[in-house]
Amino acid sequence: MRGVLTLLIFVTAGLLICPVRADAQLTLVLVKYIDHVEHPNLLEELWRDVDSSQRKVLLSEPNWPELKPIVAQHDTAPLEVPTHIIGGVKVAHFSDTGFEDHSAIETPIGYTICHAAMKDLSVTCNGSLSAVYRTAVDPDSKKIDGLHYTIVYAKPDAAASQPSPGKCSISGAIVVTFVVPNRRSQFKCGETGSIAFQYPNRNKQ
Repeated sequence: MRGVLTLLIFVTAGLLICPVRADAQLTLVLVKYIDHVEHPNLLEELWRDVDSSQRKVLLSEPNWPELKPIVAQHDTAPLEVPTHIIGGVKVAHFSDTGFEDHSAIETPIGYTICHAAMKDLSVTCNGSLSAVYRTAVDPDSKKIDGLHYTIVYAKPDAAASQPSPGKCSISGAIVVTFVVPNRRSQFKCGETGSIAFQYPNRNKQ
């Protein structure tokens, strides 16, 4: 009997310390507000959470499958895709010269990048921003799955070494989704190397 109890306790303890399976949540969602951030290398420290009403609006706008109800076969009742709003993620900063920043919002372990968008995106100082989806197998990803981006500020003159304080910044509300790898095709995730969004928007008429 004691052996049975010992085994039961061991199994129960094992269940408590086992990590949550990656498919426990099919979609992880990052929603942040970037308010005139002047230092891209501190982005993850300076962006802010959005309130529930703003988040609801932001998540209702993209037509992304991973955020939409799924209609099961032979069943007309829609099934909600399990989602989880995450508080933060790691940002890898590859290089920052002051006028040019190369970084990546890293995908949480067990997931892969799916979609990303920014609402009311603005970059001052005649700056530009380009965000690209990259999976870890992409030769340009530095083995980091996530949303890779480059921010560039125009130099006022050739001798300038740093942007003018208080003048060069990035603003906007960002939404990024992460899914388990075997759902990439189902959710029509962005192809690695393709542009997620950019500023100025060269597709805008």
